Amino acid sequence: MISGAPVNAADYGVSSSASGATNLANFKLAVAATPTNGVLIIPATSTFYSIDTTGGESTAIQINKAMTVVFEGSVKAIGGAIQANPTTAFYVTGNNVKFVGTGTIYGDGTVNQVNTGTPSTTPSLVKVTGNYFEMSGLTINTPYKVGVYLSGSNNSKIVNCNFTGGPTSYQDTGYFGIYLYQGGQHIISENQFYPDGSGGMYVQCVFTNGANSCTFSNNIAYRPYEKIFYINGSDNLITGNICYGNSGTVPGTNFVGTASDALRCSGSRNVVKNNYLNYVAAGITSITGGTGNNFSENVIYNCGQGGIGVYGGSSVLDSTTISDNVIVCGNLANSAIQDGIYVDAPTGTNYYLDISGNTIIGFSPADPIVNVSTWTATTTIPYHAVIKPTVPNSRYYSTLGGGVTGATQPTWPTTPGATVVDGTVTWTCLAFAGGVTAQIRVVATSLKNSFCDISNNILSVGNIGISTTYLNNSDISNNHISATSYAVIEANGTKNQYRNNLFEIATVGAVDISGLGANCKGVGNIWQQTSLSAVSTASAGVNTYVYSGTLMTAAINAYVQVTPVNASAAAFIATNGVYAVQASPNINITSGNGTNFAGTEQFLIQLIQ
Repeated sequence: MISGAPVNAADYGVSSSASGATNLANFKLAVAATPTNGVLIIPATSTFYSIDTTGGESTAIQINKAMTVVFEGSVKAIGGAIQANPTTAFYVTGNNVKFVGTGTIYGDGTVNQVNTGTPSTTPSLVKVTGNYFEMSGLTINTPYKVGVYLSGSNNSKIVNCNFTGGPTSYQDTGYFGIYLYQGGQHIISENQFYPDGSGGMYVQCVFTNGANSCTFSNNIAYRPYEKIFYINGSDNLITGNICYGNSGTVPGTNFVGTASDALRCSGSRNVVKNNYLNYVAAGITSITGGTGNNFSENVIYNCGQGGIGVYGGSSVLDSTTISDNVIVCGNLANSAIQDGIYVDAPTGTNYYLDISGNTIIGFSPADPIVNVSTWTATTTIPYHAVIKPTVPNSRYYSTLGGGVTGATQPTWPTTPGATVVDGTVTWTCLAFAGGVTAQIRVVATSLKNSFCDISNNILSVGNIGISTTYLNNSDISNNHISATSYAVIEANGTKNQYRNNLFEIATVGAVDISGLGANCKGVGNIWQQTSLSAVSTASAGVNTYVYSGTLMTAAINAYVQVTPVNASAAAFIATNGVYAVQASPNINITSGNGTNFAGTEQFLIQLIQ
């Protein structure tokens, strides 16, 4: 219910020509004059209304009752230090407050992206502790640190707003468009995040710390330094959002894409569905993820590192679903390529992982750091950068601070975390052993991932298709895997079924299922590769024919099918029988009753695990 005639802030002395201190006092008078459920209009002006915010939160324009503020004009906040009494322009403590209109709330141009401060000391342009806050149509431009800060509030709605400006070069992670601290049931929808004319942009567009049961839908972020969403909480829905990273180098780095993963969601029972990410360092990650998370129907193009990564940490990952996603490696400059889908479950026994229906193109190259720049002498290095030595050592190196490289290459340490000084640059060693990534990797401790489904995935242009560690009682079926070296690598697996997969292995002598556990079985799989079948003529006068060609290598527990090619082989099999046994890496073919071969028999030998 709207109460009474609208109040015009200009009638209480608010003026674009007045000082920030004067406007601060007069805005407070206008708010006090607005009745509960009333309307306060901030009229249009050719410039903006300055507000002195240096006095901190305790002197901000406090709105402690239900009312609607119509921003026809714009407001500029002066000041924003991280301090015990953090600065803010508007401090909303009442319930059912609405900010609407087409105006802009500006910062004073000062930005702080350093990852310091606490929730209680974080400066913002709008801070909200009341419930049922709504904001629509406004623009937030270059806050000191946070644009809109929902602190412990519930049931707020921020829709159809614009967030622009910010740092013009990436250095640190702590700069946010919207910050949600605890509370929940918020709707963040149809907002836009984009650089201003100077290239200033948000590091994290939306950051949450313990906010639950929120909906983040149909937002668009263009060239954020890191993420469109950094979500810490449970029961959230993240759907229909779009994030475009940099197709060129990120300012302050030598990266292409984004400087980090584009969407992070940690907690339990979150649904991340139908989002589109393009030119991103990594796509979607869940750090210390919990149970029941669903990552489905997302499209991730031009991904530099990994597509979807779920890291359990101290949480179990029961009933995690990663399904029907399209993930395409972009070979972006200075990204170390990782797994297309990676699930790491180090805690407890994890049940019912569902990794199905995904299309993964690229990832798992023979050299994961092929796209990282090689060190050069006397070269200016930006604030964030990575390089690799001129002589590969299965390591690469990062800097935080940049500088100029020396005239001669340093002696590179190989211990992860060790540092070395190179001219005015300090490099830190990063571990990344070549050739170990996979298009899908599922890793657990000895407590295992159990009763999992890895099925109906299309995996192409990779070195390794599927890699599992401590997987048991699981079904790996109906996958189409095109790989260079291995279709599947299994380690410490038990009672797994590999059924009806199509394996296309490009490398002669490569293995299709490596390390298959003693209680695991392969049924109905098809290999399209010359290395897994060969026609050979038996040697005369021997009972055991040893196939020793280089086209075929028999894996442990491989099944071998022997088929006659000519009439003499058919007659020999009909009379004497044959069987095949493994003599790794070769295959021995033996007659069933001990009769020697005549030397004219030709057999087709096939591996059919």
